[in-house]
Amino acid sequence: MINISEPSNKKFALFELGFRPFFLLSALLAAFFVVGWGLFYSGSSAGNIITNVNYYPSLMWHSHEMVFGYTSAVIAGFVLTAVTNWTGQMTIKNTALAVLVLLWLLARILPFVTNSGWLIASTDLLFYPYLSIAVAKPIIQTGNKRNLFIIAILTFVGLANLLVHLQLLNLFSDTAKSGLYFGLYIQLLLIVIFAGRVFPFFTGRGVKVPFEPRKEQWLEVSSIASFALFAASDLLHLPSTLILVLGISAVLLNCWRLVGWYNHQIWKVPLLWVLHLGYLFLILGILLKAMGTVWPALTFPALHAMTVGGLGMITLGMMARVSLGHTGRSIHQPPKSISWMFILVALACLIRVFVPLAFSQYYVTAILVSSILWSLAFLWFAVIYTPYWIKPRVDGLPG
Repeated sequence: MINISEPSNKKFALFELGFRPFFLLSALLAAFFVVGWGLFYSGSSAGNIITNVNYYPSLMWHSHEMVFGYTSAVIAGFVLTAVTNWTGQMTIKNTALAVLVLLWLLARILPFVTNSGWLIASTDLLFYPYLSIAVAKPIIQTGNKRNLFIIAILTFVGLANLLVHLQLLNLFSDTAKSGLYFGLYIQLLLIVIFAGRVFPFFTGRGVKVPFEPRKEQWLEVSSIASFALFAASDLLHLPSTLILVLGISAVLLNCWRLVGWYNHQIWKVPLLWVLHLGYLFLILGILLKAMGTVWPALTFPALHAMTVGGLGMITLGMMARVSLGHTGRSIHQPPKSISWMFILVALACLIRVFVPLAFSQYYVTAILVSSILWSLAFLWFAVIYTPYWIKPRVDGLPG
């Protein structure tokens, strides 16, 4: 077993642990790719670079890069770091980590510089097998059965990405959309699972009053299962009534779950309220998606409630927290401006979801404004946190 408590003397630490490069890259992708999409969609000449993307149709590129670019980078950074804690063994670092980072980077860059679909696809598809092996090795070696499901999650996301490329390579028809939704739902399922593990723990120890969040096994199982069943019913295009019923069930169970974690003191702690609010946006997205079986106009607002609000706020909040804790900094003393990053993402979600519904004539403007707010939040995050990611831990420990 690697001694992970041995002090580190390195001055440059970007490849010391998975969260460092992948949180940096995910923040930069979120900052530049999203505003680029907003400018392109609004017809601005500043967004013309998107027209230079090869292989992916423009909307497919935006969707793919958010699911298999941004979110995959966040997941990679999180699981490579978490597995170190779960197993007591250091996951890949230095050259081995740099190779994984390079695969991710090439998959983002190649569509701008080559017409070779096979080169783009093969590079992109190598990422998840490499990541899965890197994660599986310490989990299996230490017999960490509780977290074996992570390997399955990563495998499923990789298969979802394959479905996208099979259509783009003209090997199959009508698999790309299914792949995008499959990948997104698996990633959201991972969030639903881990929310139950860490949100109550963080809340109970983060509020400044005695508080024990409610955590009941039946509710944990049923809230996760209800979301999984809802997602499966949507992916399989089951009868709309069934999708609606399963969606409402998932909403009610996860609302009750969230209520049990809530304490009004969270609003004094940005690293807590961002997670609770993000989970509420995710629940809102499930509700709108279920209602979309009756009112199709809710489909895209639902998607963006789940992604911009749910996935966006939760991943940003978790990255902000993990980056502090794993660089030896206090999670109780985050950067003073951190609340504004979270507020910008929340505003981006509200504008993207509700303005097109209430004022359809401002649909394009809403997309542009939302993309700018989102991108400002992540650019701000990258500027403040980059020194944390590239420099060694302040306590001298490795990682």
